[in-house]
Amino acid sequence: MNPLEKLTEHFKKFPGIGPRQAKRFAYFVLAQHTEAFNELILSMQIVREKVTQCESCLLYFTHELSESECRYCSNPNRSTLSLVVVEKDVDVQALEKSGVHNGMYFVLGGTIPLHDEIIPRYVHVQALIRRVTHLIPRGLSEIIFALSANSEGDATQERIQTLLIPILSGKIKISVLGRGLSTGTEIEYSDLDTLKSAFTSRK
Repeated sequence: MNPLEKLTEHFKKFPGIGPRQAKRFAYFVLAQHTEAFNELILSMQIVREKVTQCESCLLYFTHELSESECRYCSNPNRSTLSLVVVEKDVDVQALEKSGVHNGMYFVLGGTIPLHDEIIPRYVHVQALIRRVTHLIPRGLSEIIFALSANSEGDATQERIQTLLIPILSGKIKISVLGRGLSTGTEIEYSDLDTLKSAFTSRK
């Protein structure tokens, strides 16, 4: 495999990127002037050094030397009564823009493929259980699943809920977003009004 093919293969691993787009990306990188090319490399290095995952919710954030939590987890003014579970970091941004939630978050990392008996490593279920366990003494009263409105999102919620029930003792409500979201919709692509409606009508 030559260097161009290898670069194309890397781009193919990006979410939603097919072979043609990956090849276009590879040629675009090649076409950059040396200065732009070096800036791209430098930007990737800086992101690697300066961006980390919050130890509590697993959201990626730009950190200072002593910071281990993101601005949501470290903010004393945010409520610990509710925890919203999302698939991706961009879902947190969408919910924050909608202004419907002032509680805690947890980034699951994806969904569990249908009929997959083993939970993938990138889906952080055990970390979620630890997060919930930590929040219970702080007054947690509701866990809200804000996953994609499709069969995989529904199945993921059901499987995780089964794992959470033993530690909740029936005292903590589990809810899902209302179907103001059309089937197949991803949170990050929902308009604010629809997202507000879905959040308000959760059940």
